[in-house]
Amino acid sequence: MPLSVLRMIDTDFSDGMKAAIKAVPYAPVGKIGLQMKRRFWEEEDHIYGGHVLTDLKGINTISLPSSGWQQQKGVLLGYYNYSLDAIEVSALTPQERVEFALDAGEKIFPGYRSHYESAFSVAWHRVKYSLGGWAEWNEASRQDAYPKLLEGEGRVLLAGEHLSYLTGWQAGAIESSWQQVERLHRRASA
Repeated sequence: MPLSVLRMIDTDFSDGMKAAIKAVPYAPVGKIGLQMKRRFWEEEDHIYGGHVLTDLKGINTISLPSSGWQQQKGVLLGYYNYSLDAIEVSALTPQERVEFALDAGEKIFPGYRSHYESAFSVAWHRVKYSLGGWAEWNEASRQDAYPKLLEGEGRVLLAGEHLSYLTGWQAGAIESSWQQVERLHRRASA
């Protein structure tokens, strides 16, 4: 469970533990998947996977799939935004998000809109059980809150990307889990 959700739950943690949990902000993050009727990026541009990094406000990255080559349809990532861009784009309705992504994609791939079929967008900071894309540590919270959270309290140990130096990555969550399993093993062995 991310700290952004844990802080909303009534617990019997000490005030120090509650303060540590609240000290870690989470990044606003959004993505949209666009299903295209055909894989025009392969057929016309001979692009077989990869990322288009843009300076288009609110878009950041368009990612093209690197699997399922030469299939009839394909889903690409129409934007991957964070921070203020994610907050602004997430304020749009789902259909407005689609239009926003299609307008931007059209600037990079003329005819983009004509290939569009359906979409799904998510804003992790607005999802009830996420409330953010990843933990965003700063120097002060890393120094003060991180050790407290890493230590846990009583019988409770915390693990996840938020308790690693690889925030926002599954590898960070796995690393954190290994670290806590080792801590649990030391406790059980003592």
